[in-house]
Amino acid sequence: MKVRGAFLGLAVLLVGTPAVYLVATRLPYFQFRQQPLTVAEARDLAQAVTVRLIGESGLGSGVLIAFDGSNYKVLTNRHVVEMLGDKFAVMTGDGQTHPGQKVTEARLDGLDLALVSFAAPKKYIVAPLVARKLKPHDKLYAAGFPNYRTVSPDRMEDTRTWGTKAFHFTQGNFAMQLEDKFLQGGYALGYTNEVEQGMSGGPVIDAYGKVVAVNGRLKYPIQGIDAFTFTDGSKPSKAEYEMMESLSWGVPIPDFLIPRGIEQ
Repeated sequence: MKVRGAFLGLAVLLVGTPAVYLVATRLPYFQFRQQPLTVAEARDLAQAVTVRLIGESGLGSGVLIAFDGSNYKVLTNRHVVEMLGDKFAVMTGDGQTHPGQKVTEARLDGLDLALVSFAAPKKYIVAPLVARKLKPHDKLYAAGFPNYRTVSPDRMEDTRTWGTKAFHFTQGNFAMQLEDKFLQGGYALGYTNEVEQGMSGGPVIDAYGKVVAVNGRLKYPIQGIDAFTFTDGSKPSKAEYEMMESLSWGVPIPDFLIPRGIEQ
C-alpha cells in the first residue's frame, strides 16, 4: 500500500514499519530537479548518504535509506555484514562513528542485501531510491570506501584509519540489465564504473541523484566464468561472459523495494 506524506519538505513513502523511505524529493538541498545533477552535486550527494561499516574483522560500505526519529537504516550487502563481526561501527559522511546493529530482514532472502541500523541525534540526509528502467549508456555514479588506496606508484595503504578521506566516487555508464536470469545474490545491473574492494554495499546513483542499485561485484573476478553462474545453475555464453566480466555489478533497487509493496 502506498501512503504519501511530507517531512522537512521531502516527498516520502511510508511502508509497513515506522521507517520512512525516500522515493522522491524536490528539496533544493543538492538541487534535486528535473535536470541532471552536475558531477560535483552528485559527488556531494553520494558523500552525504554513503557510510562506512567498520568491523573487527572486516570493512565495507553502505547507503543511508531510511529514518525513524533518531534511528537510521543502512542498506548494504549481506556478504559485508557477514564479515563485520559482532561489533561494528557506522561512519557517516561527517566522519562521526556510531555503534551499529544488524537488522533481521526475511524479505531479503536470496539477495546479497542486508540492513543495519544506528542511532544518532543529528539529522542526516537519506538517499532517494528509484525503481526505474535505465536506458543504454545512462550516466551512473558509484560510491564507497575502498579498503586500500594507491599512495605512490609502488605503495598501497590500508584506509581503515583514513576517516572520510577514504571516500571514493567514480563515474561510468549503465551497460547491461539481466531480465530473464539473475546472477546469484540477485546481481542483475552491470555498469562501467570502477569499483574497488571495500566499496561493496555502497550506492549506484543515477544522473538525477536517485539510488538505482547497490555495489557488490568487481570487474574481472579471479573465479572467471564461475563468478557468473545464474541462479538456475547455468552460465553465460562465451560472448556474454566476455562482456559481463568487464563490468561492475550491483543488486537493483527494485529487488529491495518491491517485496515492501513499493512500485513506482
